[in-house]
Amino acid sequence: ETSVSTLSLSAGTAGAFVTESTAVTVDALTVAVNRVAADATVPASASGTATLTQEDLTSAGALVLVGTAGDITVNVGTAASGGVQVAGNLLMQAAAGAITQNANLHNSTGHTSLSASGNIVQNANITASGTAATIELIAGSAISMGATATIGSNNGNILLNAAAGNVTLETLSAGSGNVVITAGASIVDLDTTAAVDITAAGLILKAGNGIGSAANHLETSVSTLSLSAGTAGAFV
Repeated sequence: ETSVSTLSLSAGTAGAFVTESTAVTVDALTVAVNRVAADATVPASASGTATLTQEDLTSAGALVLVGTAGDITVNVGTAASGGVQVAGNLLMQAAAGAITQNANLHNSTGHTSLSASGNIVQNANITASGTAATIELIAGSAISMGATATIGSNNGNILLNAAAGNVTLETLSAGSGNVVITAGASIVDLDTTAAVDITAAGLILKAGNGIGSAANHLETSVSTLSLSAGTAGAFV
């Protein structure tokens, strides 16, 4: 259990399991301490300081980060190569807040779950490269994918559920897996181009209001489709 503002961790195959009691940001962090010599002084040279710099969340096994109060924000750090790298099952949960993902998330082996009581804002890619590994995003409010953001699996199912808001889409690819998208409000296509938004074997779309719009259809490439829309209609 922790209560910190900034977090970085690196774990081996036994994984990492953290419960955070406040809002937390994943970012680059440098910690330096003074090293006291035998004469009770702190040398002015480098030998007088112990420094550790680290960024990102990295685990060669599972990773569980649960925030009990406040938001979880994932930043790119200094290397800008990614924010979360996992080789096992991943849960990132903001039980009383939002998740903002500003850095890539890659899971090489396991299933991936992001859950927030508020919004999920995805400004970077989410990738699960393990065969048939699944991805789910569950938000109490809205899910918003930023421009150029992608969600991709290696033939694993993908589920997005925004209980009380819109799901705003950029690009989802599930290979031979299936995709389910449900929204309490609408399912919205972020871009206005003809580029395919969802690639999968099967697709379920369910919205309390609308799916796509007359001016901006949702573009899909699927074999099987089922949809349910409210009074704003469906445009696919």
